[in-house]
Amino acid sequence: RAKQVVNVKASPLGRDVVTHIEYDQFGRQTKDYLPVPQSGTQNGAIITNPLSNATQPGIYGSEKIYSEKMLEKSPLDRIMQQIQPGNDWVNKPVGFSYEANMANEVYQYTTKTTWENGATKSELILASATSFYAPGTLYKNVVTDEDGNLTVEFKNGRGQTLMVRKIITNAYIDT
Repeated sequence: RAKQVVNVKASPLGRDVVTHIEYDQFGRQTKDYLPVPQSGTQNGAIITNPLSNATQPGIYGSEKIYSEKMLEKSPLDRIMQQIQPGNDWVNKPVGFSYEANMANEVYQYTTKTTWENGATKSELILASATSFYAPGTLYKNVVTDEDGNLTVEFKNGRGQTLMVRKIITNAYIDT
């Protein structure tokens, strides 16, 4: 597996730019580093300490130079939380949760497509005001952004997105 990506003479000054790759004890990449310009070029060779230049004032200084992923403790390794690079984002993680739909949460629609005047015409039909997907039949993925706003995505077993709900404070919109 890769230890680093070396972009030969890729900086404006003709120096190598290296992206360090780090793995945790389970072999997962939980930190994604920003590329770091080096002090010279090694013509594509591995750089011994690719992060040493990162703290230079003209590069990243004291900024956090990697994003972090906290993974679910299961064989699925799903992302539970992610923190972006930069000191301003340290206390503003993005959260992820994986659930199933509940009763009366997502309406079940059908479509009727007909041929009319040389073109297709589709209608969206709601069977009744109580036509909901049964509980536990849809995947419900919830993302909480850095500002605490929620995006809830509902997918069927085929992976097709049926509805996306955006929630900002007490208001929401379904698409």
